[in-house]
Amino acid sequence: MPLKGFLHQTENGSPVTVGNYKIIPVSRAYGVILPKVAGGFVWNHPLAVRIEREGESDQEIPIHDVTRIAQVRLIAGSVFATAVLWAILHLLGRKVQKQEPLNG
Repeated sequence: MPLKGFLHQTENGSPVTVGNYKIIPVSRAYGVILPKVAGGFVWNHPLAVRIEREGESDQEIPIHDVTRIAQVRLIAGSVFATAVLWAILHLLGRKVQKQEPLNG
């Protein structure tokens, strides 16, 4: 059951025929639909290439989307670095507040 406002679907692209082979790209789309602003965003990425030949079983070759892997790692690294920086600043802020002023 799909969640309202979220998009998750797999699509077949336009087939390309080369000799006896029919090559079909397969992609997946994720998205968020924002009805109050009449918009949203969609993230498409390649999933596989399906190869069909008459009289033979279909073959599906997966596509490893290196760009998506890099994007996910960058986002995860950014979240981790932000959390570590926040924790360090939070701990340093506590130490500064606990120090007694110098009487001189």
